[in-house]
Amino acid sequence: MPRSRRNLTGQRFGRLVALRPIATPPGANTRWLCQCDCGGQAVVQTGNLIRDTRSCGCLQREQKHDLTLQRFGRLVALRPVALPKGKAKGKSRRWLCQCDCGNTTVVGAYSLAKGHSRSCGCLARELASQRQLRDLTGCTFGRWTVLHRVGSNRNGLAIWKCQCECGNVGTVDSKTLRSGRSRSCGCYNRQLMAQRMRELHERKVIQDCALDVDVKTLLR
Repeated sequence: MPRSRRNLTGQRFGRLVALRPIATPPGANTRWLCQCDCGGQAVVQTGNLIRDTRSCGCLQREQKHDLTLQRFGRLVALRPVALPKGKAKGKSRRWLCQCDCGNTTVVGAYSLAKGHSRSCGCLARELASQRQLRDLTGCTFGRWTVLHRVGSNRNGLAIWKCQCECGNVGTVDSKTLRSGRSRSCGCYNRQLMAQRMRELHERKVIQDCALDVDVKTLLR
């Protein structure tokens, strides 16, 4: 008399939950389609489920690439973080990390290993702040010559007192100076405008003279 098949539907084995049996030839060991907590699926024999199979293979891979307490720049990996079901497959494992500044952040294992993430973001902010604190005194930007720093704006950008070649004095932030958006107190734009107006006027005078000559030619 054939043995009755053991029903494992819904039972959990480590990270695996048995969903349903897979059709097998008569006399063969029953195999089960299982859902893993990582989002993957696996087909496992009944005996292996009961004895030792505890994941779709992700557990072995994670143990092979265990980053616990390893340092990456200012970050120390504390523990892996589970991704929502359905979003984990094919994605780099994520780790909860402690930054030297005291903050915690979640970073992908790939970003940690490749050096793309070295802090919770504090390092980038510090580097940006250092760039803003660079002394521009004596530097020239277009017609501006930087005299000295007068403070910072609400965005944290350094404000500099500058003297224009025309003699006027004004204040400009460091980002506007470096980007070239401000090259003078406004005198340069006024000169360009005046030059364009003169060119337009001269062109109109030439056109009027040519028209006058044509009219006189027709009246002869």
